[in-house]
Amino acid sequence: MTKKKLQVVRPRVVSPLPALAAAAAVAVLLLLLTAAGRPSFLGRYEAITISSVASLPSGYSSESARRAPAVVVARVPSDCDIFRGEWVPDDGGDGGGGAAPYYTNASCPLIQEHQNCMKYGRPDLGFLRWRWRPERCELPRFDAAAFMEVVRGRSMAFVGDSLARNHMQSLMCLLSKVENPKDVSTTKDPEFRTVRYESHNFTVAAFRSPYLVTANQSSDPAGGTWDLYLDEPDAAWATAVAGFDYVVVSTANWFNRPTMFHEAGRLVGCHHCLVPGVADLKRTYSLRAALRTALRALTAGAGGAGFDGTVIVRTLSPTSHFEGGEWNKGGDCRRTRPTAARMAGLDLDFHTVQVEEFRRAEAAAAAASGGAARLLLMDTTAAMVARADGHPSRYGHWAHEKVTLYNDCVHWCLPGPIDVWNEMLLQMLLLHQPGAVSILGFLPVPMTPLNNLCNFRVKKQYYNPRCLIPAVSLLLLVVILTKAADEACNIFRGEWVPDPDAPYYTNDTCSVIHEHYDCMKYGKPDLGFVQWRWRPDSCDLPRLDPARFLSSMRGKTLAFIGDSLARNHMNSLICLLTRVAEPTTSWPSSEHTVYHYGGGYNFTVLSFWAPFLVRNELVDADGPAHTGLWNLYLDEPDAVWAPHVPAFDYAVVSASSWFYRPSMLYEAGRLVGCHHCLLPNVTDLTLRYALRMATRAALRAVVGGGGGVTAVLRTVSPSQYEGGEWNKDGNCVRTRPYRRGEKTLQGVELDFHTLQVEEFEAAKRAVTASGGSGGAVRMMLMDTTEAMIVRADAHPSRSMMKFHEVIKLPSIAHYGLRYVLPAAAVAACVLVLAAVSLPGRVPLPPLLAPEVTKNTADGVGGDRSGCDIFKGEWVPDMSGEPPPYTGESCPVIHGHYDCMRYGRPDLGYVRWRWRPDGGCEMRRFDAARFLAAMRGRSVAFVGDSLARNQMHSLVCLLSRAERPAPWTNGSYAYRFERHGLTVAAFWSPFLVRAVETDPDGPTGSGAGLWSLHLDEPDAGWAAHVGAFDHVVVSAGSWFYRPSMFYDRRGRLVGCNTCLSPNVTDLTLRYSLRMAFRSALRAAATGGARRRGGRAARRTVIVRTISPSHYENGTWNGHGDCVRTRPARRGEWELNAMEKDMHRIQVEEFAAAARKRGKGAARMMLMDATEAMAQRPDAHPSKYRLWQPDKFKVSRDCVHWCLPGAMDACNDMLFHMLIGEHIFTLSHKTDLTAV
Repeated sequence: MTKKKLQVVRPRVVSPLPALAAAAAVAVLLLLLTAAGRPSFLGRYEAITISSVASLPSGYSSESARRAPAVVVARVPSDCDIFRGEWVPDDGGDGGGGAAPYYTNASCPLIQEHQNCMKYGRPDLGFLRWRWRPERCELPRFDAAAFMEVVRGRSMAFVGDSLARNHMQSLMCLLSKVENPKDVSTTKDPEFRTVRYESHNFTVAAFRSPYLVTANQSSDPAGGTWDLYLDEPDAAWATAVAGFDYVVVSTANWFNRPTMFHEAGRLVGCHHCLVPGVADLKRTYSLRAALRTALRALTAGAGGAGFDGTVIVRTLSPTSHFEGGEWNKGGDCRRTRPTAARMAGLDLDFHTVQVEEFRRAEAAAAAASGGAARLLLMDTTAAMVARADGHPSRYGHWAHEKVTLYNDCVHWCLPGPIDVWNEMLLQMLLLHQPGAVSILGFLPVPMTPLNNLCNFRVKKQYYNPRCLIPAVSLLLLVVILTKAADEACNIFRGEWVPDPDAPYYTNDTCSVIHEHYDCMKYGKPDLGFVQWRWRPDSCDLPRLDPARFLSSMRGKTLAFIGDSLARNHMNSLICLLTRVAEPTTSWPSSEHTVYHYGGGYNFTVLSFWAPFLVRNELVDADGPAHTGLWNLYLDEPDAVWAPHVPAFDYAVVSASSWFYRPSMLYEAGRLVGCHHCLLPNVTDLTLRYALRMATRAALRAVVGGGGGVTAVLRTVSPSQYEGGEWNKDGNCVRTRPYRRGEKTLQGVELDFHTLQVEEFEAAKRAVTASGGSGGAVRMMLMDTTEAMIVRADAHPSRSMMKFHEVIKLPSIAHYGLRYVLPAAAVAACVLVLAAVSLPGRVPLPPLLAPEVTKNTADGVGGDRSGCDIFKGEWVPDMSGEPPPYTGESCPVIHGHYDCMRYGRPDLGYVRWRWRPDGGCEMRRFDAARFLAAMRGRSVAFVGDSLARNQMHSLVCLLSRAERPAPWTNGSYAYRFERHGLTVAAFWSPFLVRAVETDPDGPTGSGAGLWSLHLDEPDAGWAAHVGAFDHVVVSAGSWFYRPSMFYDRRGRLVGCNTCLSPNVTDLTLRYSLRMAFRSALRAAATGGARRRGGRAARRTVIVRTISPSHYENGTWNGHGDCVRTRPARRGEWELNAMEKDMHRIQVEEFAAAARKRGKGAARMMLMDATEAMAQRPDAHPSKYRLWQPDKFKVSRDCVHWCLPGAMDACNDMLFHMLIGEHIFTLSHKTDLTAV
C-alpha cells in the first residue's frame, strides 16, 4: 500500500551570500524553533507537501508514481478543533455575492435524485453561501487534488444509513473536479455501491446498514417493528470491509423506529413495541449497544472483521429540523439561512451516546495488545444542528409529480452544507496521516482557506504600491546585498515606527513619479504618511544608500516583470537613486522600458509590462463582466520578457491584479478551463488556478533561462478600501498605519499570497534538486505582504491627477489601491488606475447618475435627466441582492414562467440589470412607492400571453409590499386592498374580434385559421376599458397565424398565409397595423372612469414587441434557447419581420398620439424591444410546467422566466407612471417620503 510522506514546508530567510550560508542555516533553525506559538498575521495553517515514497500497492506502477506530482495543501494546526465554530457568510473573499459551489447537478451526475435540489427547482441558493469557521483557525476549502494524493492506492467504505450514502455522494461530487469514477459494484443493489478512481487507485464503497447490527423487519414494511440483534454486527458490511483502509461509520435516525432488542439470542427489551411484559429500554439503549458492537468488530482485527485500518465515527446528523409538524404530519424545513440552534433533546442524547462509545472503544483499542485499527471522531453534529436551511424539503422531485415522499428535513441538498463533512474529512486524514512525517519545525505559515471561489462576479482590486515603494526598493536591496549580523533577521516580519527624517525625495527631485501617485503635487493634505519606517523584529533595516547600491550593482542588469505595480516598484527605485545619478531612458517597445546608468556604473534597470506573466490575447474587449475576456496560455511565458532572461542578473517577478479579469485558460495548446467566462461546459478553475500556473511558468522561465540570474518573487500587496467597495464610496482616508495585528489579510488576497509562497517553494526545491543551489541560479522570496497590509494611510485616495476629468469617472470614486510617492512602503490602492497602462480600452466602474423619471408629455417622451431609458445595455448586477421575488414569495407565477420551480440549473439570468445609455442609472422597481402613488387606481394589460407575463411580473414585484388577493375567481385580476389598486390582464392576442374557423388551418401545423375583424376591438377588453386608469397594450406573436381579414361591413379584404385562391395575401403586417389602429382608438376614447365626481384621464401605454430567441430550429421543431448570458448590443439582430412589426407599432402609436382630441387619453410608448432582444438567456426553454425530459414538447423561447428580464419592463413602467404622478397629481400623497 502506498504511504505518503507529509512534509511541512516553511519559508525562511536565506542569505544571498555564500559566505553567510552557515550563519543563515543556524538562524533559520533558531527561528523555526522559537517561533512556535506566535500567530501569523495571515492565519494559522501548515503547508503540507504530499509525495509518494517507495512502497506501492500491487498493480500500481512505479511510472505512475513518478508521474504523480507533489501536492501542497493547507492543513489546520493540530491544536485547532475544527468541529467547534460557527457558520459565516462565504462572500468569495471580495464581498461580492458569494463563492460558487464546488459543483452543480450539471457538473456532477452522481447526485441522488431526492437530494438534487437545484434540478428540482429550489428557488433560493443562499444556503450555499455559508462556510464553517472553526473557533481557532480557518477551515480550508476542499482540495480534490490533494485528497486524491492522500488516498492514492487506498480504499474507503461508508457504513450506515442513507445519510452515509449522502456523505459518499458529496465526496464523489467533490472529487469529480479531478476524476470521475468507474462503477465496479458486484451487485445491482444501489445501496451497496463500489466505485474506483483508476488513475489514483482509490476505491470508495457504500454499505447500507442503518442499524449497524443484524436487523430483520418483523411486520408491515411501511414502518413496522424491527428485530435488532444488538451483539451481532451486520454481515452486510462486517465481512466486506477487511481490505479497506478507512471505514466511516455513522447511524442514528433509524433508531427512532419501533424495535425489539435481542442479545445473546434472547429478547431483552424494546423501543415503542407496546408489547406487555417487554421492558421499554428506550432508543438510546439500542444505539449504544449497536455502536459498541460495530466498533468492537472493527477494532478487533483478526477474529473480528479482520480490519486493521482507520475507523472514523461520524456523529449524528440532526433529526430536529422539522417545523410545523412531525416528519409524516406536515413538518417542513423552509428556512433560508443558518440558525443559532444548539443540540438539545434527542439529538443531544444520541450525540452523547456516540461520543461516549467512541471514547470507550478508543481506550479499549489502545489497551489491546494486538489491535491495529485506529479510531477518529468526526464530530459534525454541532455544525449541522445550525443548518436547518440545507435540506431538500419538497425539492426532491418535480412539483407536479404525485409521490409518496414526505418533506425531507433529514438528508442534505447536494451541493450543500454536507460538503463541509468532506472538508473536515480531508483535514482529519492530513492530521492523522499514517506513514513517515517529516516536520521541519512549527512556524505558522499563511495557507489559503480556499473558501472564496468567485461565480457570480469579477472583483477588480488591483493595487498600486506607488506611494510606499521606497521601502520595497529598500527591502529588495537588503535581500540582495545586505551583510548578515551575528544573528539572522527576518526583515519581512516587523512593524512601522515613526521616522522624522523622511522623505528622501520629492516630485521636484524625481522626474519619473507618475501623475497617478504624485500625491504631493495633487494636494494630499497630510504628509505624515511619509514619516514612518519599517523596523523588523530582530534588527534595524538601514535606509537605502543609493551610492552603495549603484556601486554594488556595477555592470549588472535588474529587471522588473509584471503589471503596473512592478512598474511602480521600478519607479520608486529610480527615484531613490536620483540623489546620486540620473539615468538615460529608452523604450524598445510599448511594453519594454530601459533605464541605463552610465558614468562608470553601467547599471541597467528594465521594466517589462507583462500583467499576466504568460502569453495572453484580448479576445473580447467587453467580456462577460465588461472588463475584457482574455486567452491565457499558462505554460508559455510572455515573449515580451522571456527571451531577455539570459541578460538578467536579477529578475523581480510580481503579478496578481489582472488575474481578476475573465479569462480562458490554455495549457499545451488546449482549453483546460476558465475564470469567470460564464460559458457552458467550460470548468471555472478560478483566478487562483490561473495565477498559480502563470507564476509557476514565469519562475520556471527565469531560473531556466540561462545565466547567473537571481530570481526574486514579490508577494501580493493588499487593497485598503473602507466604507464601501472601490466603486461604491470606498476610500482610504487613514492618517497613520494600523497597529500590528489590527488588519489581517483575508479572502482572495490571502489565497494569492499563499499560492505565491507555495509556488516559490516548489520552484526553489526544483532548482535545488537540479543542482542549481550550487550553481549560478538563486531564488529569493520578497514577502512584503505583512508590511503592506497595515499601511492604509499611504494611498493617493483623491490626491492624484484628476483622472475623472480625463476619462469621465465619477468624482466620488476614491483611489484606494495605490500608494503615494514618496512614502513608507509599497501597497495597492485603486483598481481603475491599475488598468491605466493597458493600451486601448480602459474598464470603468459603473457611472452614478440621478434617478431617471419619465416626463408625462405625450409621445415617446423624454425624461428630466435627458436619459432615454429604452436605449442601453444589460450589465451584471453587482448589488449582491437576491432576486426581487421567487415562487415562494409570489403566489401568482404561472407554471409556464416559473423556471426556478421547474429546475433551471443556472440562476445567472436574474443577475443582470438594464442600464440606459447617457451615463445614467435606472432605479429598480420600488413596490411601496408604486402602491402609494397608484392608490385607488387600476392597471390593465391587454394582449396575448406576454401581456399576462408582464402582469404577473408586476404583481410579484408589488407582493413585496402587499400580498394581493384575486379579484374574481379564475380571472387574471388582482386587488391590493390596502392601497385600493387593481391589476388585471385581458386575454386578447389579436386585440380585435377574432374567431377560429379551422383548428388545423391551411398549413396543418395546428396554428389554426382565424377570422379577424380588424375594425372591431375585442369586446372582451374594450367593454371594460373605461374602468381602468392605465392600459398597457401589447401584441405580436399571434399575428403569425393564418388568418382572414374582414372590415367593419363584414367584407373579406385579404388574408395572411391563408393559401386561398383569389384572396390577396396582405401579410401579417397589414393585420398588425389595422388591429393596433383599432385597439389604440378604442383604448384612448373608451368611456372614462369617474373619480371625485369627474372623469379621470386615462393613460394608454404601448409596449413594443418582445422578440423570440429560437436557435438551431423553429418553435415547433428543434429550436431552443440555451444561452446563459445576455447578448451584447448588436449581437442579436431582429429578423426582417420583427423589424417591420416594431416599426408598425411605433408608427401606429405616433399616429394615435397625434389624433387625440381634447381630454383624450395620454399616450406613452414603452419601447422595450431593444432591451428584450438582448436577453436570449432569460426564457423558460424546457424549464416550465411540463417535465423537462419530455422532449417532444416544444421549448419556450417566447415568454420570460419570472423573476427575470420581464421585470425590467416594469422598472420602465415604474418610471413612466410614477413620473406622471409625481409631477401632475394634485392630491397630497407625499411620494418623497415613501
